[in-house]
Amino acid sequence: MKEGIYKNAKIKFILDFPSTFPTLQPELKLLTKIYHPLVSEDGKVDILSIIPVWNYGEKCQVFDLLMKFKKIFGELSYLRNRDSFNPDAAIL
Repeated sequence: MKEGIYKNAKIKFILDFPSTFPTLQPELKLLTKIYHPLVSEDGKVDILSIIPVWNYGEKCQVFDLLMKFKKIFGELSYLRNRDSFNPDAAIL
């Protein structure tokens, strides 16, 4: 990030692939404590808010997930999401 409230953040995360991948999407969990509407208190990232329908293929791959994950820290639509894991962060 080059701007915004997370501009100097160094975010560590784990990408966990279920045994049923690619049928089911991987899970993303942050090791870095972040106050964000799409991140639960235990660090779990709301993947369904990033990619609502996981249909692995040409336009839905792990690379796409990671690029959209990066966007949640800069795009206002993600920062204003009150229907996710941490609605208080969206209000703030």
